[in-house]
Parts: sequence; C-alpha cells; structure tokens
Amino acid sequence: MAWLDIEIFVEIGFAVLLVAVLVYAIRLNRHIGALQKNKADLEKLLAGFVSSTERAEQALDRLKSGSQEKSAELDSLVGKAETLRADLAYMLDRGDEIANRLENGIRSGRSGGSPAASTVSSGDSGPSDWPELRASPDEKPEKSRQIKEKSKSDLLKALQGMR
Repeated sequence: MAWLDIEIFVEIGFAVLLVAVLVYAIRLNRHIGALQKNKADLEKLLAGFVSSTERAEQALDRLKSGSQEKSAELDSLVGKAETLRADLAYMLDRGDEIANRLENGIRSGRSGGSPAASTVSSGDSGPSDWPELRASPDEKPEKSRQIKEKSKSDLLKALQGMR
C-alpha cells in the first residue's frame, strides 16, 4: 500500500504541475496575441515614420536649393551695394571739394580779394560771377537767406552735372 500512496501523490503532483503549465500556457498565449497586435501597430508607426522622414528629406532639399538661390541673389545685391557705396563716397568727396571751393570763393568775394574763379570746374561760372555772393554782413537777413538758397541750388546743379 505504501507504493500505492506514493504513486497517487506523484500523479496528483503531476496533475498539479500540468494544471500550472496549462495556466501558464494560456497567459503566455494572451501575451503573444498582445505582442502581435502591438507588432501591427508598430509596423504602422514605422511606416508613418518612414513617410515623415522622406517628407523631411524633400523639405530639406527644397530648403537647400532655395537657400542657394537666395545666397546667389544676395551676393549680387551685395556687389551692387558695394558699387553704390563707392559711387556715393566719390560723390561725397566731390561734393566736399565743390563746397570748399564755393566757400573759398564766397570768403574771397566778401573780403574783397581776388576770387578763386579758376577753382570751379565743369564750365560753370565761378563765384566772382555771382554779385549777390559779395553781400556785406550789414545787409538784411532776407538777402542773406537768398544768397544761401542760391549757393545751395548752385551746389545741387554742380552735383547733378557730375552724373
């Protein structure tokens, strides 16, 4: 009978182990099903990621080509700006020279000395040809204002003649 009792206990033990394996297999099957469902979701997610990456690459290509075009355009504009800056610097220098000549002519005309008519170029009449520039400081302020306006207009004409 001792054998029989041990055999029953061993069979009951195997039956318990089989039930435990069966429960574990059912749980494992559920987890595998969830993983397969997640795998399908992961594949969809990866497909979306791939398409997003492709769109980003296309956008980067468009951005690169656009920046190259704008860079070339900007280089062209910078070249034009440098040319204009050089022209303006030249015109300012010439304007300063003309203004200095006019100022010297006015001073020499007021002081009664010989005016520097030869310093004015480009065929315009010199300060000695402008009798209103020889106005004395005693004259009315209106006359002084007219002299200044005449000087300004002559300077503008001389600057326009440089073009």
